[in-house]
Amino acid sequence: MTHLEAVPYYPRNPKILAREICNLRYDAMSLLFASICSELRTDSVKDYNARKTQLAKILEDVAFACAEASMQADNAWSICEPHMKE
Repeated sequence: MTHLEAVPYYPRNPKILAREICNLRYDAMSLLFASICSELRTDSVKDYNARKTQLAKILEDVAFACAEASMQADNAWSICEPHMKE
């Protein structure tokens, strides 16, 4: 697998990508973090099976942090949703 240095269709400036993510509604942000968590867990299992245990553990830790971010974004959404205009 080739790991990219930037997300396709975005400039190589991570601040721009971060701003775009932060402009998402919190429910969409939660889904994004949950999806990242899932992908990282998949990668972690592959690395563990390839006996890359140190990398697998770190990826699992990052996945856990993304799961936490997803839950917190859900919490933010539960506060904001009642005040959202249709």
